[in-house]
Amino acid sequence: LTGYGLVTGLQRTGDTMRNEATIQSLSKRLQGLGVTLTPAQIRSRNVAIVMVTATLPSSARPGQKIDVVVSSAGDAISLLGGVLQMTPMLAPNGQAYALAQGPLAVGGFSVEAGGTASQNNHATVGQVPLGATVEKENPNRLDLLQMKQLDLLLRYPDFTTAKRMADAINAATGDEIAVAVDASAI
Repeated sequence: LTGYGLVTGLQRTGDTMRNEATIQSLSKRLQGLGVTLTPAQIRSRNVAIVMVTATLPSSARPGQKIDVVVSSAGDAISLLGGVLQMTPMLAPNGQAYALAQGPLAVGGFSVEAGGTASQNNHATVGQVPLGATVEKENPNRLDLLQMKQLDLLLRYPDFTTAKRMADAINAATGDEIAVAVDASAI
């Protein structure tokens, strides 16, 4: 899943005024909340535009929480101390499957003082642990009760291993239900 959002609450480490995408995004977000400001009226270094990513497990159900990764899409110096504002998480089909928001956990730092700079890890990438709530069930969810056939694929194809797996499944079930189709599939 991917999303495009805003991180707020940064201590003058957000995107610069040169980043028009941030200013326009903030202006539109504020308009959605009933506050009308033109992009020219916004003067803030406490906001950054970000890309948000997450993996939707095949077993995900509505209400379940999943982790999200947040990375700066602008020219922010650091996302440390920021809060991800509500961001729809879209699948490749364009549908929203989760909503992400919450405080960021950033594992790096970037400090500048007196002409000297120090950085450890990436201060422009962070995580929101359990920061997205699944809103819609994964359409690729495995429903073993409805399945007529299940294909097992070997990571390292080997016909002997495939045949032994099929034999073990058949012995365990007492029926001839598994067949080694080729070196990589049962």
